[in-house]
Amino acid sequence: MKRVWKIAIAVIILSALAVLGIKTFCGGYSYDSETNTLYLHGKVRKQTHKFLLDDGSYEKYKGIAIPSGVSKKDIKHIVADKNTVLPKNSDYLFMEFSGLESVDLSNADTSKVRSMASVFEWCTSLKAIDLKGIDTGNVTNMNRMFSSCISLKTIDLSSFDTHNVSDMGLMFDNCQSIEELDLSNFDTSNVRNMQNMFSCCESVEKLDLSSFDTHNVSDMSFMFDSCDSIEELDLSSFDTNNVKDIEDIFSYCSSLKTIRVGSNWKKELISDDRIVLAE
Repeated sequence: MKRVWKIAIAVIILSALAVLGIKTFCGGYSYDSETNTLYLHGKVRKQTHKFLLDDGSYEKYKGIAIPSGVSKKDIKHIVADKNTVLPKNSDYLFMEFSGLESVDLSNADTSKVRSMASVFEWCTSLKAIDLKGIDTGNVTNMNRMFSSCISLKTIDLSSFDTHNVSDMGLMFDNCQSIEELDLSNFDTSNVRNMQNMFSCCESVEKLDLSSFDTHNVSDMSFMFDSCDSIEELDLSSFDTNNVKDIEDIFSYCSSLKTIRVGSNWKKELISDDRIVLAE
């Protein structure tokens, strides 16, 4: 009898939620169709999505599971509740959510996450993102993390622990609207890939990279490509002794006039009249 009552109560609750426009589904997710908000609860599940390539074919990847009948472009907001746990492999989790305007992961447990590659890539409408307090201490891969978030103007990364990260390639690539990036807390001592890290950040006017430890980096190709608004770069902390590829690191930086480097910059890597030795 108790089981029957529990089932009956569950049906009543689900019916009430449906009337309110809130869909619930397996895995502890809920979707509010009135506000186009996806709420995350418990362990976040992934499902297969398809990404349209330039040649018209599709590439499959594993992203976050969403309700049937709801497309990625329908979802405008994502909010994680306190008991939300992101998966160890969080690659592509919210990739290509083209209608997504805001994300709040401040309550999510990310302590077990090892990889966050492309987690917000191609979220072209994303304007606000709250990552305060998330634990990134075990993350090793942040490749393309915010790539092509073309509407994002500001982002607070002050809580990021990056001491284990080895790949920051294309991390902010094509973030066309970001005007300021504070990376003063970044520990880059284990990073090996910085390829295209800031390429096409055309609205950024200043970059303080004085805290960057680059002694392990092997690829800096296209790192500042098309950073149109930057007039001066202080790279005096950069150690390029292990860099193998530095192709077009400053290409199409149309406003860049001065590049200050230190004693650990290998002069033979690149010839550029804008490079001066910092005093």
